[in-house]
Amino acid sequence: MPDDAVEKGCDFAPWLGRHGPDVTDSIISATIKALREEFGVEKIGAVGYCFGGRYVMRFLAKGKGIDAGFAAHPSLVQANEFEEIDGPLSLAIAGERFISEGVEL
Repeated sequence: MPDDAVEKGCDFAPWLGRHGPDVTDSIISATIKALREEFGVEKIGAVGYCFGGRYVMRFLAKGKGIDAGFAAHPSLVQANEFEEIDGPLSLAIAGERFISEGVEL
């Protein structure tokens, strides 16, 4: 998405509907595989903001490929995704609650 998409009146909802885990997970998995196999990367850290924050958490699950992560203002995170995190994670969130499916920090 272009940096100025929102200012130009882009409707984010249809884009988001076309970029769920069924699409995005395979892109991230392929990237992690290439980093490890083609470039010999042993440890992978990930950073995500808003939309990307969810994927940092998803790929911190055991066997998914990320070793440590940071997410700022993560969105659309499901409770089970939060519970499956198996690596160090730093979060930058506003307020007293992590509002997504009732997950509280």
